[in-house]
Amino acid sequence: VPVFADSNVVMYADLYGEPLRDQFRVLLGLSEVYYPMLSKELADQEIPVDLMHLPMALSALNSQAASVNGRGGLWMLTYPVALRYGLTVTAEVDERHDDVRSTKAAVRYLKDLHTRYQDWGLTIMAFACGPANVTRAQQRTGGATDYRTLYPHFTEGEQEVLPLLMAFVHLYAQREQLDLDPIAVDPREAADTLTCGRAINLATVAQVMQLPLARMQALNPTYCAGYIPE
Repeated sequence: VPVFADSNVVMYADLYGEPLRDQFRVLLGLSEVYYPMLSKELADQEIPVDLMHLPMALSALNSQAASVNGRGGLWMLTYPVALRYGLTVTAEVDERHDDVRSTKAAVRYLKDLHTRYQDWGLTIMAFACGPANVTRAQQRTGGATDYRTLYPHFTEGEQEVLPLLMAFVHLYAQREQLDLDPIAVDPREAADTLTCGRAINLATVAQVMQLPLARMQALNPTYCAGYIPE
């Protein structure tokens, strides 16, 4: 990943390196779960494995993440991108929250963006903040191609992604020197897969099984309407 440092990067590095160090240690714990799968998918498509850091900055490695501008999942894919790369996104089912399927879609999208831009810096910016942001920023800067020049010209809600990514790449690389040992996290648990011939309410299943509803939702992250469709 091409890296840069400015005042915003330093601010995030200081923030997660000290007052929020436990939150970053949790991210390191999550990275031990997700990074093997992410790096394998990236390597299989001949994409630099350092791009496995992107979901850490985009979603905090939370497969159930969602944003006010319509992004969702580990890679915070938009609705149009998800559909274009074969994911189901309806009022009932959102496969952006499926770690494996969303990663396969995201990796294909990264590959297509790199074919378009022929530059990993521009590819990362277009993926994380949208190609429209990159185009507008280039128009405002006379065709610049580097992070540091372009990202201040992104829309307000997208400006923090790049410095946050740079800070996380730095902290991850320096984690041993900074004594940032991971806090063990296991976001997944062993579960059987059952099918049902009719729609079934998740809250009902949770009540019968005497499990918290939030745990049932975490086990079934692609079902976003509170029930499992027929």
